[in-house]
Amino acid sequence: MLSDFDDIELEEKFDYIVLCNVFEYTKSFVKSENPYVDYLNYLKGFLKEDGVIFLALSNRLGLKYFAGFKEEYTNQLFAGIKEYFNTDSIQTFSKTEITKIIEKAGFSNYKFYYPYPDHEFPQILHTDKLINTILDKGIYRYRNERILFFEEKKLDLIVSEENLSQYFSNSFLIEIRSSDNDYPTDDMDFIKIATDRKEEFNTYTIIWSNGKVSKSPLTSKANDHIKRMFEGRKNDIGKIRCLNSEMKGNSLYYDLLKQSSYEYLLLDAVVKKDKEKFFKLIESFYDAMFYNSFESDEYATEEFLKIFKVKSDIKFHCHEKSNWDLNFNNLFLVDGEFTAIDYE
Repeated sequence: MLSDFDDIELEEKFDYIVLCNVFEYTKSFVKSENPYVDYLNYLKGFLKEDGVIFLALSNRLGLKYFAGFKEEYTNQLFAGIKEYFNTDSIQTFSKTEITKIIEKAGFSNYKFYYPYPDHEFPQILHTDKLINTILDKGIYRYRNERILFFEEKKLDLIVSEENLSQYFSNSFLIEIRSSDNDYPTDDMDFIKIATDRKEEFNTYTIIWSNGKVSKSPLTSKANDHIKRMFEGRKNDIGKIRCLNSEMKGNSLYYDLLKQSSYEYLLLDAVVKKDKEKFFKLIESFYDAMFYNSFESDEYATEEFLKIFKVKSDIKFHCHEKSNWDLNFNNLFLVDGEFTAIDYE
């Protein structure tokens, strides 16, 4: 449909209305004293009884803007932070500002998600429950050029420790509900989407409010990958054990670990400039990883070469079964024992 905004007439009601990079322009096509409130009120009339407006927009106080990323709508530094001085058609909001708009429009049931690196190509969706607890913010990579004033990751750690990450996330995805009923997403506390892999490895991870974590295939081609992960729970690597799990349908389920990840412990030592603790952590991991390993130059199987393409001429320390996703973010200390999740 192509029409002026004020001329749109529809009798149909919708389950979902999606606004992505639209709401920021509201005052250019809604002429009133409160254009953003009035626009949400207008859209409310098109929702079914349990309908939802998904509102995706930039946070004008997003950490990436302080760190030297040019604001998308003006291609200028600090435009949103300065409240778009001398710009009449664009406006983004802080969390407090957009919350006030939603509530003034008569919505009382809404849920914030915090997409990383931002809302345009998200890999991770945090929620208020875990954004200051789970360090994982994904890759700090954006589609536009930037000036590197500082590394966001270190400051993000400090902001998390102050319980402020929700105010400095780069973007918001807000689920604005038309009723006070319960919604299926109420129990979702964290979502990670692995779409930057080959299709047979594409999965998504959800942390649920009941303390469980699920990993599910994004496509039917990834079903076998989830099944191999389930089988991988039997394989310890050195002194690193794999967290036990169970299969339900095509999804893998395991318990959420409450401990901080090994990555968090390492970064915390870096931020606090505790060199002794940092190298002690590295040494402990080294000892656990190399325990019961053996040197070999016969590791380049057909499956290995499909992934890594080439074989080195030197020998490496090997295990009979390996974990290709054994990064520090997937590693935890549980009762003094190294424990791995996402064992692929």
